[in-house]
Amino acid sequence: MRNITALILFWWLATFASIAQTSGKPAEIKSSPDQVDVQYRFQDGSITLNEPAVLLFSVHNGLSHPVTLTLGAEKTQFFQFSLRTPEGRTLQNSRNPGDYVSIVIFGSGKATIEPGAEYQQLILMNEWFRFGMVGTYFLTGQLTTRIEIPGGGSLPPLSRTTRLEVKPRDPVRLENVCAALARQVKDTLSVEDWRFPVQMLSSIVDPIAVPYLGEVLATNKGTENVVIPALERIGNDDAVAVLLSALGDKSGDIAVLARQSLTRLQDRIDNSGLKEAVSRALATTAQ
Repeated sequence: MRNITALILFWWLATFASIAQTSGKPAEIKSSPDQVDVQYRFQDGSITLNEPAVLLFSVHNGLSHPVTLTLGAEKTQFFQFSLRTPEGRTLQNSRNPGDYVSIVIFGSGKATIEPGAEYQQLILMNEWFRFGMVGTYFLTGQLTTRIEIPGGGSLPPLSRTTRLEVKPRDPVRLENVCAALARQVKDTLSVEDWRFPVQMLSSIVDPIAVPYLGEVLATNKGTENVVIPALERIGNDDAVAVLLSALGDKSGDIAVLARQSLTRLQDRIDNSGLKEAVSRALATTAQ
Protein backbone atom coordinates (compact mmCIF):
# COMPACT_ATOMS: atom_id res chain seq x y z
CA MET A 1 0.00 0.00 0.00
CA ARG A 2 2.83 2.33 0.89
CA ASN A 3 4.44 1.60 -2.51
CA ILE A 4 1.24 2.49 -4.37
CA THR A 5 0.86 5.73 -2.39
CA ALA A 6 4.48 6.64 -3.11
CA LEU A 7 4.00 6.03 -6.84
CA ILE A 8 0.88 8.20 -6.94
CA LEU A 9 2.71 10.99 -5.05
CA PHE A 10 5.68 10.76 -7.45
CA TRP A 11 3.40 10.96 -10.52
CA TRP A 12 1.56 13.98 -9.08
CA LEU A 13 4.81 15.83 -8.32
CA ALA A 14 6.21 15.09 -11.80
CA THR A 15 3.01 16.35 -13.45
CA PHE A 16 3.01 19.51 -11.36
CA ALA A 17 6.66 20.19 -12.20
CA SER A 18 5.97 19.78 -15.92
CA ILE A 19 3.06 22.25 -15.76
CA ALA A 20 5.15 24.73 -13.81
CA GLN A 21 7.94 24.59 -16.40
CA THR A 22 5.63 25.35 -19.33
CA SER A 23 3.39 27.84 -17.53
CA GLY A 24 3.56 31.32 -19.03
CA LYS A 25 5.38 30.20 -22.20
CA PRO A 26 3.63 30.65 -25.58
CA ALA A 27 2.77 27.31 -27.13
CA GLU A 28 4.47 26.42 -30.38
CA ILE A 29 1.80 24.86 -32.56
CA LYS A 30 2.87 22.16 -34.96
CA SER A 31 1.09 22.48 -38.26
CA SER A 32 0.98 20.26 -41.30
CA PRO A 33 1.01 21.90 -44.77
CA ASP A 34 -2.71 21.31 -45.25
CA GLN A 35 -3.45 23.37 -42.12
CA VAL A 36 -1.44 26.54 -42.72
CA ASP A 37 -0.01 26.45 -46.24
CA VAL A 38 2.62 29.08 -47.12
CA GLN A 39 3.54 29.52 -50.79
CA TYR A 40 5.91 31.72 -52.80
CA ARG A 41 5.54 31.56 -56.58
CA PHE A 42 6.11 33.94 -59.46
CA GLN A 43 2.95 35.34 -60.97
CA ASP A 44 4.38 34.50 -64.39
CA GLY A 45 7.03 31.78 -64.31
CA SER A 46 8.49 32.96 -67.62
CA ILE A 47 9.25 36.59 -68.49
CA THR A 48 11.50 38.38 -70.99
CA LEU A 49 14.49 40.53 -70.12
CA ASN A 50 13.57 43.85 -68.41
CA GLU A 51 10.01 42.82 -67.59
CA PRO A 52 8.85 43.15 -63.95
CA ALA A 53 9.33 39.98 -61.88
CA VAL A 54 6.27 39.72 -59.61
CA LEU A 55 6.10 37.22 -56.77
CA LEU A 56 2.81 35.99 -55.30
CA PHE A 57 3.03 35.30 -51.56
CA SER A 58 0.04 33.37 -50.22
CA VAL A 59 -0.98 31.81 -46.91
CA HIS A 60 -4.01 29.51 -46.63
CA ASN A 61 -5.43 29.05 -43.13
CA GLY A 62 -6.84 25.56 -42.72
CA LEU A 63 -7.09 25.82 -38.93
CA SER A 64 -10.33 26.31 -37.03
CA HIS A 65 -9.26 29.70 -35.65
CA PRO A 66 -7.71 32.89 -37.12
CA VAL A 67 -3.97 33.35 -37.58
CA THR A 68 -2.07 36.65 -37.83
CA LEU A 69 0.90 37.51 -40.03
CA THR A 70 3.35 40.25 -39.03
CA LEU A 71 4.61 41.72 -42.30
CA GLY A 72 5.99 45.09 -41.14
CA ALA A 73 6.33 48.38 -43.01
CA GLU A 74 4.62 48.37 -46.42
CA LYS A 75 3.95 44.66 -45.73
CA THR A 76 7.46 43.74 -46.95
CA GLN A 77 9.71 44.52 -43.97
CA PHE A 78 10.00 41.01 -42.53
CA PHE A 79 10.62 39.01 -45.68
CA GLN A 80 13.97 37.40 -46.36
CA PHE A 81 14.96 36.27 -49.84
CA SER A 82 17.89 34.57 -51.51
CA LEU A 83 18.33 34.27 -55.26
CA ARG A 84 20.41 31.81 -57.23
CA THR A 85 21.31 33.36 -60.57
CA PRO A 86 21.81 31.57 -63.91
CA GLU A 87 25.60 31.82 -63.42
CA GLY A 88 25.34 30.00 -60.09
CA ARG A 89 25.80 32.94 -57.70
CA THR A 90 23.63 33.16 -54.59
CA LEU A 91 22.49 36.65 -53.58
CA GLN A 92 21.01 37.42 -50.17
CA ASN A 93 18.60 40.24 -49.35
CA SER A 94 19.91 42.63 -51.96
CA ARG A 95 17.02 45.07 -51.72
CA ASN A 96 18.26 48.64 -51.44
CA PRO A 97 15.42 51.04 -50.58
CA GLY A 98 17.53 53.94 -51.87
CA ASP A 99 17.34 52.54 -55.40
CA TYR A 100 13.54 52.49 -55.51
CA VAL A 101 11.62 55.25 -53.78
CA SER A 102 8.24 53.78 -52.96
CA ILE A 103 4.96 55.44 -52.07
CA VAL A 104 4.42 55.16 -48.32
CA ILE A 105 1.17 53.54 -47.30
CA PHE A 106 0.44 53.65 -43.59
CA GLY A 107 -1.02 50.61 -41.81
CA SER A 108 -0.50 48.12 -39.04
CA GLY A 109 1.80 45.85 -41.03
CA LYS A 110 -0.30 42.89 -39.89
CA ALA A 111 -2.79 40.65 -41.68
CA THR A 112 -5.34 38.37 -39.97
CA ILE A 113 -6.53 35.31 -41.90
CA GLU A 114 -9.87 33.81 -40.89
CA PRO A 115 -10.44 30.02 -40.84
CA GLY A 116 -10.62 28.64 -44.37
CA ALA A 117 -9.48 31.94 -45.93
CA GLU A 118 -6.35 32.79 -47.90
CA TYR A 119 -4.12 35.86 -47.77
CA GLN A 120 -2.43 36.93 -51.00
CA GLN A 121 0.14 39.62 -51.63
CA LEU A 122 2.15 40.67 -54.67
CA ILE A 123 5.82 41.53 -54.15
CA LEU A 124 7.87 43.28 -56.84
CA MET A 125 11.14 41.37 -56.75
CA ASN A 126 12.95 43.96 -58.91
CA GLU A 127 13.07 46.04 -55.72
CA TRP A 128 15.16 43.30 -54.12
CA PHE A 129 17.26 41.88 -56.95
CA ARG A 130 18.28 42.57 -60.52
CA PHE A 131 17.26 40.03 -63.12
CA GLY A 132 19.75 41.29 -65.66
CA MET A 133 20.64 38.15 -67.58
CA VAL A 134 18.83 35.48 -69.53
CA GLY A 135 18.46 32.11 -67.84
CA THR A 136 16.87 30.28 -64.91
CA TYR A 137 16.66 31.83 -61.43
CA PHE A 138 15.72 30.10 -58.18
CA LEU A 139 14.23 32.29 -55.45
CA THR A 140 13.86 31.17 -51.83
CA GLY A 141 11.53 33.24 -49.66
CA GLN A 142 10.79 33.23 -45.96
CA LEU A 143 8.76 35.38 -43.58
CA THR A 144 11.06 35.93 -40.60
CA THR A 145 8.29 36.57 -38.09
CA ARG A 146 6.20 33.80 -36.56
CA ILE A 147 2.57 33.20 -37.48
CA GLU A 148 0.52 34.11 -34.40
CA ILE A 149 -2.24 31.87 -33.00
CA PRO A 150 -4.92 33.11 -30.54
CA GLY A 151 -3.95 32.46 -26.94
CA GLY A 152 -0.25 33.17 -27.39
CA GLY A 153 0.66 30.24 -29.64
CA SER A 154 2.63 30.52 -32.86
CA LEU A 155 3.81 28.68 -35.95
CA PRO A 156 7.41 28.76 -37.18
CA PRO A 157 8.06 30.59 -40.47
CA LEU A 158 8.34 28.35 -43.51
CA SER A 159 10.62 28.87 -46.51
CA ARG A 160 9.75 27.92 -50.07
CA THR A 161 11.70 27.95 -53.35
CA THR A 162 10.27 28.91 -56.72
CA ARG A 163 11.68 29.18 -60.23
CA LEU A 164 11.74 32.00 -62.79
CA GLU A 165 12.79 31.71 -66.43
CA VAL A 166 14.05 34.94 -68.04
CA LYS A 167 14.07 34.85 -71.84
CA PRO A 168 15.78 37.29 -74.27
CA ARG A 169 14.47 40.83 -74.57
CA ASP A 170 11.26 41.05 -76.63
CA PRO A 171 10.51 44.69 -77.61
CA VAL A 172 6.94 43.97 -78.72
CA ARG A 173 6.04 42.12 -75.54
CA LEU A 174 7.78 44.74 -73.39
CA GLU A 175 5.86 47.55 -75.06
CA ASN A 176 2.58 45.71 -74.45
CA VAL A 177 3.48 45.30 -70.77
CA CYS A 178 4.32 49.01 -70.44
CA ALA A 179 1.12 50.08 -72.20
CA ALA A 180 -1.04 47.83 -70.00
CA LEU A 181 0.56 49.14 -66.79
CA ALA A 182 0.22 52.78 -67.86
CA ARG A 183 -3.43 52.16 -68.71
CA GLN A 184 -4.05 50.67 -65.25
CA VAL A 185 -2.62 53.77 -63.61
CA LYS A 186 -4.60 56.18 -65.77
CA ASP A 187 -7.88 54.27 -65.38
CA THR A 188 -7.83 54.04 -61.57
CA LEU A 189 -8.43 56.75 -58.99
CA SER A 190 -7.31 55.48 -55.59
CA VAL A 191 -3.65 55.27 -54.59
CA GLU A 192 -4.20 51.69 -53.47
CA ASP A 193 -5.29 50.73 -57.00
CA TRP A 194 -2.53 52.42 -59.02
CA ARG A 195 0.34 52.11 -56.57
CA PHE A 196 1.58 48.65 -57.59
CA PRO A 197 1.24 49.19 -61.39
CA VAL A 198 3.31 52.37 -61.01
CA GLN A 199 6.00 50.46 -59.14
CA MET A 200 6.00 47.73 -61.80
CA LEU A 201 6.28 50.24 -64.65
CA SER A 202 9.04 52.13 -62.85
CA SER A 203 11.04 48.94 -62.41
CA ILE A 204 11.43 48.57 -66.20
CA VAL A 205 14.89 50.01 -66.90
CA ASP A 206 14.47 50.09 -70.67
CA PRO A 207 14.04 52.94 -73.20
CA ILE A 208 10.70 51.43 -74.25
CA ALA A 209 9.24 52.45 -70.87
CA VAL A 210 10.03 56.18 -71.24
CA PRO A 211 6.89 57.43 -73.08
CA TYR A 212 4.67 55.42 -70.75
CA LEU A 213 6.42 56.83 -67.69
CA GLY A 214 5.81 60.27 -69.19
CA GLU A 215 2.09 59.52 -69.60
CA VAL A 216 1.82 58.38 -65.99
CA LEU A 217 3.69 61.44 -64.72
CA ALA A 218 1.29 63.69 -66.64
CA THR A 219 -1.71 62.27 -64.75
CA ASN A 220 -0.66 64.41 -61.74
CA LYS A 221 -1.73 61.66 -59.35
CA GLY A 222 1.34 61.97 -57.16
CA THR A 223 3.45 59.36 -58.92
CA GLU A 224 6.53 61.58 -59.24
CA ASN A 225 8.40 60.05 -56.29
CA VAL A 226 8.52 56.76 -58.21
CA VAL A 227 8.40 57.81 -61.87
CA ILE A 228 11.09 60.53 -61.90
CA PRO A 229 13.78 58.28 -60.35
CA ALA A 230 12.84 55.67 -63.00
CA LEU A 231 13.38 58.20 -65.80
CA GLU A 232 16.71 59.13 -64.25
CA ARG A 233 17.79 55.47 -64.12
CA ILE A 234 17.07 55.07 -67.85
CA GLY A 235 18.69 58.43 -68.57
CA ASN A 236 18.54 58.39 -72.38
CA ASP A 237 17.70 61.43 -74.52
CA ASP A 238 13.97 60.72 -74.44
CA ALA A 239 13.99 60.43 -70.64
CA VAL A 240 15.88 63.72 -70.37
CA ALA A 241 13.32 65.36 -72.66
CA VAL A 242 10.45 64.20 -70.41
CA LEU A 243 12.27 65.58 -67.36
CA LEU A 244 12.85 68.90 -69.15
CA SER A 245 9.12 69.21 -69.85
CA ALA A 246 8.39 68.39 -66.20
CA LEU A 247 10.29 71.49 -65.04
CA GLY A 248 7.23 73.54 -65.94
CA ASP A 249 4.75 71.30 -64.12
CA LYS A 250 3.32 72.98 -61.03
CA SER A 251 1.70 69.83 -59.63
CA GLY A 252 3.10 68.37 -56.42
CA ASP A 253 6.88 67.97 -56.32
CA ILE A 254 7.25 67.22 -60.02
CA ALA A 255 9.31 70.29 -60.95
CA VAL A 256 11.57 70.03 -57.88
CA LEU A 257 12.30 66.32 -58.40
CA ALA A 258 12.80 66.79 -62.16
CA ARG A 259 15.33 69.53 -61.52
CA GLN A 260 17.24 67.35 -59.06
CA SER A 261 17.33 64.46 -61.54
CA LEU A 262 18.49 66.66 -64.43
CA THR A 263 21.24 68.10 -62.24
CA ARG A 264 22.55 64.60 -61.56
CA LEU A 265 22.14 63.56 -65.21
CA GLN A 266 24.11 66.40 -66.80
CA ASP A 267 27.40 64.51 -67.01
CA ARG A 268 25.67 61.47 -68.58
CA ILE A 269 24.18 63.41 -71.52
CA ASP A 270 26.18 62.86 -74.75
CA ASN A 271 23.92 64.90 -77.05
CA SER A 272 25.57 68.35 -77.00
CA GLY A 273 22.39 70.19 -78.00
CA LEU A 274 20.35 68.47 -75.33
CA LYS A 275 23.06 69.03 -72.77
CA GLU A 276 23.02 72.75 -73.51
CA ALA A 277 19.22 72.83 -73.28
CA VAL A 278 19.39 71.20 -69.84
CA SER A 279 22.06 73.65 -68.70
CA ARG A 280 19.95 76.65 -69.81
CA ALA A 281 16.79 75.24 -68.25
CA LEU A 282 18.48 74.62 -64.91
CA ALA A 283 19.98 78.11 -64.92
CA THR A 284 16.58 79.64 -65.68
CA THR A 285 14.69 77.70 -63.03
CA ALA A 286 17.36 78.53 -60.46
CA GLN A 287 16.57 82.25 -60.72
